[in-house]
Amino acid sequence: MANNFGSRDIRKSGKFALTSAMLSFSSIATMAYRWRRFCDFLEQEIGYASLHEIDRSMVQRYGVHLYEQCQSGAMSPATAQNYLSAVNRVMEIIRGDRYCYVSAVHEALIPRRHSIAETNKAISDSEHENALQELPQPIAAMICLQRELGLRFEESAKLHAILALRQAQSDAEIEVVDGTKGGLDRIVPITNERQMQALRDAAQVQRGRSMIPAEMSYR
Repeated sequence: MANNFGSRDIRKSGKFALTSAMLSFSSIATMAYRWRRFCDFLEQEIGYASLHEIDRSMVQRYGVHLYEQCQSGAMSPATAQNYLSAVNRVMEIIRGDRYCYVSAVHEALIPRRHSIAETNKAISDSEHENALQELPQPIAAMICLQRELGLRFEESAKLHAILALRQAQSDAEIEVVDGTKGGLDRIVPITNERQMQALRDAAQVQRGRSMIPAEMSYR
């Protein structure tokens, strides 16, 4: 391999590679999350955990997996293309060549992107900011968590924002444990600065072990 990013932890190796390419924070976080999906596939389906063992055939197998996800309706073509593109980019940085490159459309046969939303039903950023000015800080912070991270109200209320911020900074994702639907833990990828700012704002106003004031309880 052309560059040495370590090989024992392929998730970290991929993130180191992206950081070395001097991408923006949001790009690194997004690509690192997509790379980790590939790493999960390798460990679950193939059993490989060494960076030096990853070759083009494994990227091709991942492409087949993404194609099957599209065919079953579990994943959109756009998402599948983004996931494979991230793997192609990380491997290019690590190797210094495009030997492992696999075309999403021509080789993996992932359908081309075809649907684009024409109407944005969300309120504008300016309307959102104006609404926040009228609310107490803790409530405003919770609303931002819901808007930027896709949390449910109960999830935002019970989130330990300080710990979540630390996890986002180190792993580019947070684990939502309390208040989830059906009591099932879930992972939320942190892919942009707006999400980080929402976590920072929430951590700053948090008093206690969640966004719920220490003298109150969630009912």
